[in-house]
Amino acid sequence: MGVPKPLDEIIIARPNDITPSSEDMKVIGVCNPGGTLFKKDNEEKTYLLLRIIEANKEQFPGHVAFPRAIPNNDSEYKVIWEWERLEKDAVKTSSSSLMTTGLENRARLTTISHLRLAESEDGINFIIDKKPTFFPIKKYEEFGIEDARITKFEEGIPIDNQKYNYLISYVALSEEHDICTAFALTNDFKSFIRIPKEDPKIIFYSPSKDVVLFPKKFVNSRTKKEDYLALTRPQGSGFMIPSVYLSYSNDLIQWGDNIPLIRGSEKGHVGAGPPPIELDEGWLIIYHQHRHYNNTKEYIGTAILTDKSDPSRILKRADEFLKSHLEIGVEPVVKNVTFPSAATLKNDKIFIYSGEEDAVTAVHVYNLKDLMDFLKPIN
Repeated sequence: MGVPKPLDEIIIARPNDITPSSEDMKVIGVCNPGGTLFKKDNEEKTYLLLRIIEANKEQFPGHVAFPRAIPNNDSEYKVIWEWERLEKDAVKTSSSSLMTTGLENRARLTTISHLRLAESEDGINFIIDKKPTFFPIKKYEEFGIEDARITKFEEGIPIDNQKYNYLISYVALSEEHDICTAFALTNDFKSFIRIPKEDPKIIFYSPSKDVVLFPKKFVNSRTKKEDYLALTRPQGSGFMIPSVYLSYSNDLIQWGDNIPLIRGSEKGHVGAGPPPIELDEGWLIIYHQHRHYNNTKEYIGTAILTDKSDPSRILKRADEFLKSHLEIGVEPVVKNVTFPSAATLKNDKIFIYSGEEDAVTAVHVYNLKDLMDFLKPIN
């Protein structure tokens, strides 16, 4: 069978659809959503947490503005802008980042991100909140919150005599901790508990991204006990190509017993996409690959199927089926990017949500059987 054809592909959110967080900001990207099905008023809705990328509206010749969120206990999104002289105090390294100059050079972003809730009855047409939903309030989030993944736990996660059904894994950026991963819990997508509840902190330290949890526990072969299981992506320092690992934890805080699952190659690194989807055949794991192609770099989407009881066993593997090709109608933030980060199942269809060019959010709808037939057994 050839590459499955989507039943529908559509851009569902563009920067112009988003109300800026404040009068001094402009939205330049809306991408890489976390997503889940959520029951509201006895109806099943699709909820997305969109990553909203904002920059300063003001432009001063020869200067550049760096954003920093101010930690606070008021649950308010407060951002200040620190100005530096371009080419004297800071040198541009990309369209959205610079390197400050001095005895020790440091990277700084010219944008800052938060998460915004979007709600849909059909998985395609969304109503997007006009205000930030989940935003930086901790020191370890001062440079922004990015790229959420949402895992629904049917049995709930117990914290202080209360159970939470949704875990949000997200990238937190800061001067002190660099690029890390943190967790938050919710039942309603209105209030959030960062963990550990008594003293919230980073869960996976730098450099760590693309951490995604399975929606149930598995027996850890070392401890013989049921543990939480996550797909992780340690970055390394140059000896290894970033790859996807399985990691175990009994408390969501301390992680270990790492097992390599999907290895990066000389073509490029890999990283987890949406949370694994449980099917009768096993676990469908959609992931991205960052690769070198025709003298450029691109992000594509592909998938594997693992054993239902032992996710370290890969049963089937697909070639690429998601690739940047949509007309996004706005200026790309990063070109040649399709970044699958959420997926839901409805009526034998799979809805895959992705960031496109780091500028817009799209949905790709496939017949689930067509996608599963595209995966080929491992010899």
